[in-house]
Amino acid sequence: MADNPGATLATPKTKDAIAEKILTEDEWFRLLNAEPIRQHQLMLQLLYESRARVSEFCSLKWKDLRWQENGLAGLWSARGRGAKPKWKAADIEYIETCLNEEERTYNSIQLARKLKQERAVDLSSDRLRRILKKKISLEKNKTKQQKKTE
Repeated sequence: MADNPGATLATPKTKDAIAEKILTEDEWFRLLNAEPIRQHQLMLQLLYESRARVSEFCSLKWKDLRWQENGLAGLWSARGRGAKPKWKAADIEYIETCLNEEERTYNSIQLARKLKQERAVDLSSDRLRRILKKKISLEKNKTKQQKKTE
């Protein structure tokens, strides 16, 4: 089969739809700097960094954002049934207390199960791990900043 009858046919180019939707770093800074109103710049930055959908972002209220409350800067939690939050800062403090005071060690699945049984908070082990990781990294940054000022 030396002759390939399909070799002369032009194949359609495939579109990379996802790559077309993602801004490059240069495009992002141009978009941010093109907006003269600082409040709009902050909303753009929050939308970009939270990676939320526009509809999710538009439905946010200030009480949903947990900026500085107990070191959970930037975390927001979706509402549960009946517009109740799925977790509270006190639930995370409870987990920290368990980790610090109890002799045994827990993995994230066991911690999520403990939260569900003892506090009726239904968080996935992945979400719980992300919340704790964010809180730990913020606390480390606070101590670094305090050491720099001393």
